[in-house]
Amino acid sequence: MATVQSEYWFAKHSRGPQKWLKGCIFQHIWREECLSYTVGLYVGGQSYRLQHFTYFTRLLLDSLLNHRFDDGLECLVAFCGACRRLTELFWRTGCEVMRNRPGSYAHVTQLLKNMFVICVPFQNEMLLDLATYLVKHNSDITEAQELLTSKITEKTFVSSAILRAYTGLFAYILWKKCKLQCDKKELDVEDFSEWSHTHTSDNTLKRQMDFHGKKALVLFHDILVEHGGVWDIFITRQVELLRYYDQADEAKRVLKKYKEKNPENPNTHRYLYYFLKSENADEQELCDVLEGLLRVDPTSELSEEYVKLASHKTDLSKGLLDMLGALFIKLDHAACRHHVTAWKTLAVTLHQFCTAHGKSKLKVLWDERADWWPQFHFRCDLVPNKDHVSELEWKLTRHKPRLQDGSLAKEIILLKL
Repeated sequence: MATVQSEYWFAKHSRGPQKWLKGCIFQHIWREECLSYTVGLYVGGQSYRLQHFTYFTRLLLDSLLNHRFDDGLECLVAFCGACRRLTELFWRTGCEVMRNRPGSYAHVTQLLKNMFVICVPFQNEMLLDLATYLVKHNSDITEAQELLTSKITEKTFVSSAILRAYTGLFAYILWKKCKLQCDKKELDVEDFSEWSHTHTSDNTLKRQMDFHGKKALVLFHDILVEHGGVWDIFITRQVELLRYYDQADEAKRVLKKYKEKNPENPNTHRYLYYFLKSENADEQELCDVLEGLLRVDPTSELSEEYVKLASHKTDLSKGLLDMLGALFIKLDHAACRHHVTAWKTLAVTLHQFCTAHGKSKLKVLWDERADWWPQFHFRCDLVPNKDHVSELEWKLTRHKPRLQDGSLAKEIILLKL
């Protein structure tokens, strides 16, 4: 280790042609370790102590957090002798340091290729890391797509869901690009004579678009919903492709299965709801999906839509109770304390329900809130000063008294329910 540091510091602090060495010594020393050469890891017959690794990792973390990438490079040089023991740390931090140094393209690619040999448990992640770096560096996905396409056919990676998903995403991007070009050409063509001249090129572009679209669907097919995990960015693209190629039933099946696999992910409910809404699905089906969403995300922006749908239920009494339940749960959260629309809807719904059914049925909703809701929402010290609040907060102060005076009267505040 002393040898490593002395060599590096000599290059670091000397002037002139040694500057090139500073940029490549990280890889140079790492390559020596891969070939099992001694790089000064043993000093005086004793192995390098563990606390020194801890010290350098702290220095490395501080360098990365403060974007001092040259200092980070120095720390990595100190780790070179033990890269096999710290493969993931060496790969991840090494790439981060290299990516943020000028003229780093060759260094990053070489580092990843070299680390690929010993980072066997992380090879999928390394391929994705290189692919995303290529996209950013080239401002184009062609090279990254070729890399992933060549790898997913190999025996080692043929069963990798994440690589197939990203390869499918790149194919989708190319499909989308062709689609936008087709749409633009259709808008640009004004008469039939112009259309006849561009018809051949349009057919070629359409074939390319269909090729990329169907390739993406093949890569997405079942691989997403059959594997657990969050695949939101891929599922939405798959559904878009399926709808474009008139496979709405398959899109619905995919979204339902994705929701069943990930019931705790609010987006799975949202995607299915928006899809069903665009397909003019039955109100009861929409309502069921939103009920599932509100169970995992009570403060969802779609709670207002659920209230509207619940108001059309056949059993009006049950519909009103469901609406009140959703609104009360939403207003239980501090983030919704000043949600004007929710308070207005609650006031109107309470008045409507109490007029038709009385207040006795509200006991179930109120009992669990009686000892804390009034203090949480209606304390005197929560009333804002008119000179120091926004118009929105003043709107809220007008609707909260309606809740008291018009719906449950003073009983809700005096805890008499």
